[in-house]
Amino acid sequence: MLQLQQMIGNRATMNVLKTNQKPIQRNEYPSNDELENEGNRLAGDDNRTPGLNLFKSDAQSEPENMLVANYNEEVNKWFIDGDLATGSFLFVTKRDKSDFGTLYLATDSEVKPTHYNEKPIGHMGLARRAGAVEEEHEVVGYAGDIVLTDGYVARWTNDSGHFTPPGLKEEAIKKDKTYWGLPYKAFKNHTLLGDPPDTSKVKPFAEMVQKRNAINEVIAEAKAEANNQEKFIAGKAVKKLKGGPLIPNSITQGSAKKLIEFFVKHRELADEEFVVEGLKVIINIVLV
Repeated sequence: MLQLQQMIGNRATMNVLKTNQKPIQRNEYPSNDELENEGNRLAGDDNRTPGLNLFKSDAQSEPENMLVANYNEEVNKWFIDGDLATGSFLFVTKRDKSDFGTLYLATDSEVKPTHYNEKPIGHMGLARRAGAVEEEHEVVGYAGDIVLTDGYVARWTNDSGHFTPPGLKEEAIKKDKTYWGLPYKAFKNHTLLGDPPDTSKVKPFAEMVQKRNAINEVIAEAKAEANNQEKFIAGKAVKKLKGGPLIPNSITQGSAKKLIEFFVKHRELADEEFVVEGLKVIINIVLV
């Protein structure tokens, strides 16, 4: 009976929200072909066409502590308040070309409601807080979730039910290109994924990425001791590194072993590709 009352109450609430919704003019996102056009990211509205109406409602809360990430083209990294960006976030961008290289973020800890009747924080609430929803039209450029690791983009998606941006074609993801500072190679279509990893998983891995040069030096020592025999390098590297200062104390011993093995296997990868591959590992293991 209580569940039935809650269902009736929820439906009544939704009907009230729908009645109070104010339509705002929405423009379509670029097509996949336009996403692949390098000039598109700076073209603003020129490549957009009128689309469906989007209803502005107060069904979502705005994040109290919105973060802003800025892309530094000189080092090809993202920064939040001057520090290398790390964590799992919801993100939106604005469509104004002067805002290129800026992401507006809500942390994963703030997105999860703590009470069943608490308004969730989603892309609409984040967009309002970022000033990306104006009175009569929305100016959101893209929306989804993103995982940042030591300033690098480990993954970004088009996972936004409100704004439903397009994904990238499979062949496009292989290209060495970016959209709004986000590398194609790190893009994942949300329909093929589960939830992103918590920031609590991303941070220990990011700490190891920061120390990657030192870890690679130990791996080189292990390689010499193994007489360059690849199958023995990981085992020797694990013995040298596990429990040492280069591995965060918060990581379990079993997870440390798996991560060290990953560092050995992918030691030749550039950092940008390394964090993308690393995310696949940390999603599937218990780090803390």
